[in-house]
Amino acid sequence: MNTFGKLKRFGKIGIMAMTLVVASCSDDDDNGGGGPSGNAGGFISAKVDGQQFNSLEIQGVSTVVATRTTSMVGELIMIQGSSSDMKSVVINLLGITATGTYTISPENDGSVLAYVETAESMSYDTSNCSGATGTITITKLDSEVIEGTFSFVGKVDESCSQSKNITDGSFRGKFMNAGM
Repeated sequence: MNTFGKLKRFGKIGIMAMTLVVASCSDDDDNGGGGPSGNAGGFISAKVDGQQFNSLEIQGVSTVVATRTTSMVGELIMIQGSSSDMKSVVINLLGITATGTYTISPENDGSVLAYVETAESMSYDTSNCSGATGTITITKLDSEVIEGTFSFVGKVDESCSQSKNITDGSFRGKFMNAGM
């Protein structure tokens, strides 16, 4: 397995781990979802097969996690937000360092868009199946914040027959290490 393949596999494990960590906070007082009018720290909003998804906000604080790291294979940006019903949207971007519009598909080693249903242990993502593809537009990217829009068709890797259509996606993530 090449370096990108290893990174992609690590990214999928990271997707599930981050989902479990953030979703475990959902037992706290849920004051509604994030969204464009939500907490300035971050939000993820989208429609999943036509149903609204909003990342969780607890007592006015966003639970969206955004990180930015550099490794031998390039810069990796990860943004993850979970809803109160243990579902998550995860954006992993490898080598994207500027604003613009990018296609994310199995041919893009390392970058993955995913919708995860934690309770069912299902990840509908763009990592391996034909037709699992999406677009992300980064409208702002600096040392503190990343934001933009996205849409994708995610498929379950094991069979490639189950899919989810994610549309009208928007996000804002404040990097955890910003200002440190």
